[in-house]
Amino acid sequence: MVRIISGSHRGRRLSSFPGTEIRPTADRTKEWIFSVMTGIEGAKILDLFAGTGNLGIEALSRGAKSVTFVEHSAKAVELIKTNVDKINASEKVKVIRNDSINQLKEWDSKQWDLILADPPYKYDSLPELISAATNSLEEKGFFVLEASSKMKENFPLKPNRVKKMGRTTVYIFEEGK
Repeated sequence: MVRIISGSHRGRRLSSFPGTEIRPTADRTKEWIFSVMTGIEGAKILDLFAGTGNLGIEALSRGAKSVTFVEHSAKAVELIKTNVDKINASEKVKVIRNDSINQLKEWDSKQWDLILADPPYKYDSLPELISAATNSLEEKGFFVLEASSKMKENFPLKPNRVKKMGRTTVYIFEEGK
């Protein structure tokens, strides 16, 4: 079950896919991310590899100004739209169907206060993703990356914080650090 854990839409359930095609962020991991990421209210958020929209919708519930979702799967894009409609937030949301790195390169500007990324565990372009994402952050912005705890770190930048949570490790990178 995917649900919003805090904020104005706390307890609201979100739709998901059966099976393991999409791996929504666990509540425990999501709670830790948002306890560390203070200042969500009024922030411009980018949710990469958005899947169900779980992370971005949590940010909206906690007062984010806007969320842009980027997802490659057409099926997941429709699911994100369905979940956004559940909280009546379509005016604060943009959903883009594209590869995350390609989309970051298309923008080529610093415009995000917080970027959230939960790529597949076997994703093999993490160094390129980290570089593209951190280059897209506003001053004092944050990039939060979820990855497999089994993954060997080969990052172009050193994360400011790292937290292992079972099969997932969360890395936080801060712009300018």
